[in-house]
Amino acid sequence: MAESMKRCSKCLRDLSLDNFHLSRTKQYGRTNLCKSCVAQYSRDRRRKKGDVLRRAERNYARANRDRRIAYGRKYNAEHREELRQKSRDYHRGNTQQWQKYAKADARQDPVRLAAYTVLRKARRHGVINEMPCIRCGSMLNLHAHHEDYSKPLEVEWLCASCHRRRHASG
Repeated sequence: MAESMKRCSKCLRDLSLDNFHLSRTKQYGRTNLCKSCVAQYSRDRRRKKGDVLRRAERNYARANRDRRIAYGRKYNAEHREELRQKSRDYHRGNTQQWQKYAKADARQDPVRLAAYTVLRKARRHGVINEMPCIRCGSMLNLHAHHEDYSKPLEVEWLCASCHRRRHASG
């Protein structure tokens, strides 16, 4: 077996080192299982213990909510321009896809689309301005929530996370 090859301890195939994840503690600096065996193990584990894993992930997320939010805000602030450029590049590269979704959305709910259009124009002309989130007071990532689309300028200003919770609660 060549030095650039390694045997998977599960499937026993001899594969190039590129087929193994990096590991500081293992021989050749790679794990003992090939990437496909690791993926299969993960799928099987998720299938068998899905409920337990989801519950543990949910508990972790709840217990560390503030720390995760703080980290996300810090990361977004430090990488703002990089993230904006990535978003612009994505949207430019997928213009036709976005137009297709927009047309389908307009056909499904023309009243909602009309409300968004009126609100967007009112914001552009300074008729209506963003306000702090009515639930938490945040000024980051604000959304205009409509209770009634037939009244396009009557909106509640909510940050993204409060807006998500608002729709989840009904």
